[in-house]
Amino acid sequence: MKLQRGKAVTVDIYNQLTEETTLHWHGLEVPGEVDGGPQGIIPPGGKRSVTLNVDQPAATCWFHPHQHGKTGRQVAMGLAGLVVIEDDEILKLMLPKQWGIDDVPVIVQDKKFSATGRLIINWM
Repeated sequence: MKLQRGKAVTVDIYNQLTEETTLHWHGLEVPGEVDGGPQGIIPPGGKRSVTLNVDQPAATCWFHPHQHGKTGRQVAMGLAGLVVIEDDEILKLMLPKQWGIDDVPVIVQDKKFSATGRLIINWM
């Protein structure tokens, strides 16, 4: 997800899981009511809309669930992603700017697989 400083964005979050979840905006400067902590439960089949007023310097943040007792498993199954915030200052720097060509964001995770290639969730 790519955001611009000074611009608000409304994100509709649809829970298509068979269990409750939340969505926490890790690193974003947002008010508690949209932060997606354990109190912001989205039931199975439910929807939550949050408006993010982006007013912070350029940063690479991420979103992930914060469902009590289920965070690690939901992240391991893929419920996480990047939130890249750009501002005028970062765009002035001599950094790669061709998204997906010379500017390729990467998330590194540690996962364990069985001999048959199945993801092992509770390996810690």
